[in-house]
Amino acid sequence: FSETPNIHPMARASLRAAATLRELAASQACGAAVVLRAGDHSFSRPRVLDMLGELSAARAARTTQSAVLMGTDGAEHGSLGSNMAKVARMDAAARAKHFQELANLMRSLGTLSDGGGWAPAVVALDGVLCGSAVGAALHAPFFVATERTRLCLPGPSHGCPPESLASHRLARLPHALGRYLALTGAALTGPECYALGLATHLCEAHALPQLADALGEGFSDGGEGGAAAGGEGERRLLWRVSRRLSDACVELPPLGGWGEEHALYYAPQVEAAFSRGSLPEVMRALEEGGTEWHQAALEVLREASPLALSLTFAQLRAAEETDCWAAAARAEAESCAAAAATADFRAGAGLLHRSKVELLQAVETEARRRHETRAVGEIARRAAARAAREEARGPPVPPAPPAWEHGSVEEVEDEAVARLVTPLF
Repeated sequence: FSETPNIHPMARASLRAAATLRELAASQACGAAVVLRAGDHSFSRPRVLDMLGELSAARAARTTQSAVLMGTDGAEHGSLGSNMAKVARMDAAARAKHFQELANLMRSLGTLSDGGGWAPAVVALDGVLCGSAVGAALHAPFFVATERTRLCLPGPSHGCPPESLASHRLARLPHALGRYLALTGAALTGPECYALGLATHLCEAHALPQLADALGEGFSDGGEGGAAAGGEGERRLLWRVSRRLSDACVELPPLGGWGEEHALYYAPQVEAAFSRGSLPEVMRALEEGGTEWHQAALEVLREASPLALSLTFAQLRAAEETDCWAAAARAEAESCAAAAATADFRAGAGLLHRSKVELLQAVETEARRRHETRAVGEIARRAAARAAREEARGPPVPPAPPAWEHGSVEEVEDEAVARLVTPLF
């Protein structure tokens, strides 16, 4: 492809990756697994195009039994979805293409075939999952969560829609948890994702790399495999992949119940407040709740962008009305592209990206702490030195909160939301 200078660099990367995977898959025995890499923490447009090309090529080879989406080496502690600060700098056409390609990726991950062989996607992204990375996990037939998994959607607090492209799944969670997660940015842990049926498997993080090996050993099925089509063949393939994953996963120690750090601990309060028929009613229910949890949730909503909250609530309501998850993902993608032109989006996109990076850094720090091998005295010495440096610098100055276009959710006109929400029918 270096001899074709007129090809756009992103197209050249996709063609090169697809050609390489075709050659690889054609030489593999039936039942092979192809590993897709999510990129350097964010779902950039070139990486999304690469993943689409790689997944399509793997299925076209008809020898691939599964495709495993994992983090890139050095970026294994999370995937933050779109870099909204970059999206805010795009023109309208580029934004539309970016979100449309994300919707295409969700559809490809959520189906078993692109017209070639049958190869279900297995999402094994570790750590923090934000934005469209949440959609990738929730649409794939298999999602492997770990003790480090933190699934969160902090967009509305920073003037942006959640960008999960998974409103169809979120709208169907019990106890109105989908609304709670999308509006407040609260997180779900790996065990919570598993309990809610969002994750199909749980595995200790250190064992994730062995999943692709287990799936790549092939199935002795007498010549059936990636080419098996529909009906019983499809069910047999899904069962075999699920069984391989179950055998390869290292189970987490039992929790013994949800604690105050878990969203599910507050499920009754969440349902009582967030199942209301309108966003103002949700906020009034929180005002009347009277507990610290109600007050904390209310403060998050009061500080968030009223327009982004209203758009998110409308997206979830619309997703409740359709049985087609792909249509809901497409509509959400178009709404995200439209919302990126608003003043609230431009005001908060940079802070949203910074917030996601801070979440990622917290997971990385915890991972290093758990795997620390230095002597206790050395750890203490370094901690004391770090504390002294931080004290000398003084407390960090938080960035000024954005000034939102509307003062409250009551001030957001129905017409302003309708301009941003793409109809599903």
